[in-house]
Amino acid sequence: MQAEELLNFAKEPPVAQIIAGDTNAEPDEKAIAILTRDYRDAFSERPPYTFLWERGGVVDKENIDYILLKKDWPAKVKDYGCLCDVEVSDHRPVWALIEIS
Repeated sequence: MQAEELLNFAKEPPVAQIIAGDTNAEPDEKAIAILTRDYRDAFSERPPYTFLWERGGVVDKENIDYILLKKDWPAKVKDYGCLCDVEVSDHRPVWALIEIS
């Protein structure tokens, strides 16, 4: 599974403290369960969607873009969000303000 491969890659020096991007997996899918064994979601509450595709009357809304932080990394998420109204692509920008102690 690609999530396992990503975790193995992230564990190699230098260890990835942040994994961010499009996972093509919703929060309740197995890939996210695998990733969140070692990483935590920067979003304590997920936005309504991070992906929106509309064409010919078909609408596809998904929540598949993440900012994941290493669980043992002493960083605090001060704020986070999704610019759901920004239509630059089918993926919406997600962001997090992280304080490193």
